[in-house]
Amino acid sequence: VKIGRTDGTLALRVDQLYTSGLPFPFQVEFACRVANTAEVERALHQAFSFKRVNPRREFFEIQPQNAIAILRLLHIEEVTDAVQAEAGRGVEPDEEAGERFAEQRRSYFVQVGDARAPLKDWVRQNPACMLTDLDLRRATTHQMVRGLLRSGWTRHDSGSEVVMTPAEATERPC
Repeated sequence: VKIGRTDGTLALRVDQLYTSGLPFPFQVEFACRVANTAEVERALHQAFSFKRVNPRREFFEIQPQNAIAILRLLHIEEVTDAVQAEAGRGVEPDEEAGERFAEQRRSYFVQVGDARAPLKDWVRQNPACMLTDLDLRRATTHQMVRGLLRSGWTRHDSGSEVVMTPAEATERPC
C-alpha cells in the first residue's frame, strides 16, 4: 500500500507512479482531500512505520483498510471515484512485470516425505543439499531455488506457493 499526497492532480500523480518504476498501473483504493496534507501524511507514515517496506519509499505492508480507517476520520471530501475514472487512461499494463511481482509474493517450501518447511529455513539447516558456494545467510529465495534445481530437485508451482522436492522420494535427500 502506498500512502502519499500530491499538490497536483491525483490522477496525474497515479499515472506518474506507474511510469516511474511500478510494474503495473496503480489501483487507487481511497483518495480524499484533507486540511493539512503534510501533517496527515507524516502521521500515517509514523503510525505504520513498523510496516514500511523501504525507508526511502512510501510503501507499507498493510491492508488498505488500515490506512482508510484513519483517513475517513480526517477527510473533508472523498474523491476516490473521480480519481479512478481519470487515472490510467492510455496506460497499458506490463503483463510480464505483473507476473514477476506475483512470483515475489509466493510462499516457498521444501517437502521431504511428509515433512514440509519454509525453504530458506530448511536450506540453511541443510547446507549439504546445495551444490553451490552460496552464502546461505545472505542468499535470496531465488538463488536457493536455482541451487536446489542444479542439485536435481524438482519445482512444483501452484498459484500461491512453490514446493521444492528432492529428485527421489526419500527421507534423506542429501
